[in-house]
Amino acid sequence: MIRRNHSVSRTCRLLRVARSRVNVLLKRSDDWKDRRLACNRQTHLQQDDSLQKEIQEALGRHPSFGYKRLTAVINRKRQKTNQPRVNAKRVYRVAKQRHLLLVSKPSLPGYSKEHNGQVSVDASNKRWCSDGLEFKCFNGEHVSMTFVLDCCDREVISFVAKKGRGLPAWMAQEQILLAVNRRFGSVNQVPTPLQLLTDNGSAYTSQKTRHLLKVLGIEDCKTAVGSPQSNGMAESFVKTLKRDYLPFIDLESAETALSSLPGVIKLYNEEHPHSALGYLSPMEYRKARGLNEPEQKQEEPICLIPGFMVNRKVEGLEERGVNVW
Repeated sequence: MIRRNHSVSRTCRLLRVARSRVNVLLKRSDDWKDRRLACNRQTHLQQDDSLQKEIQEALGRHPSFGYKRLTAVINRKRQKTNQPRVNAKRVYRVAKQRHLLLVSKPSLPGYSKEHNGQVSVDASNKRWCSDGLEFKCFNGEHVSMTFVLDCCDREVISFVAKKGRGLPAWMAQEQILLAVNRRFGSVNQVPTPLQLLTDNGSAYTSQKTRHLLKVLGIEDCKTAVGSPQSNGMAESFVKTLKRDYLPFIDLESAETALSSLPGVIKLYNEEHPHSALGYLSPMEYRKARGLNEPEQKQEEPICLIPGFMVNRKVEGLEERGVNVW
């Protein structure tokens, strides 16, 4: 009607449409296409191919990560090179089209008690949690490990590992001493109120372990019997470790597994994204909040040989490890 020289305002009143919208339509070029239609959309195959390479590179380092954690890893790398962030939905679309998504594990029915409490806290060094785990190597040898985890920033503060089965009390005691030394330095008592949440294992209910916590001024908190959910953060870390890291290290023997554990813990602390932390790693979260450990005069020790916190081999470790007091 307008092209036949009818009035624009009269035509809009007759068709009951906005005049501003008609003016937009009149100004369109002859080669205009409706991009809402799939046939007219611009394909981003080159950009998708580039994103696919980034996804595959991230999967090469973290083979068990889902698309949300992959997005966090990709954006972390892009931020270092001042590249724009990528949306998680786009990562999901590209990964799905290129068959790079993980197979969803079916949920199994189970019984669980009601839990109304909350393990996580709003500040670091307010509550720590601890637990132990055990895994088997290809040659039949076993490795036992225990750790201390911060319930706010999710950092593995310290860990102790040994060859063989079982979790003796000295491992629980030494990991506590390591954690206190790393977060507070050489102190006789922790300077702020601190809780240690553990289960009722013999290593944690040992008289010496409870005495050590009392001397250090740490409140000893225990979960309810038959309620692993009460220590859910530590249990979740055990699951993460066994799912995302242990299957991809050298498990040929206990010695090779023990030598790989420091790198595993370092990778977890520096790169593992947490949804509760805004998909930041524990170290990134602590850095963003300006949290730093006190200066250490020596290299931070890690226990790879029973009873002694060292990074190198030392004579007489077994005898030194028996007497932790």
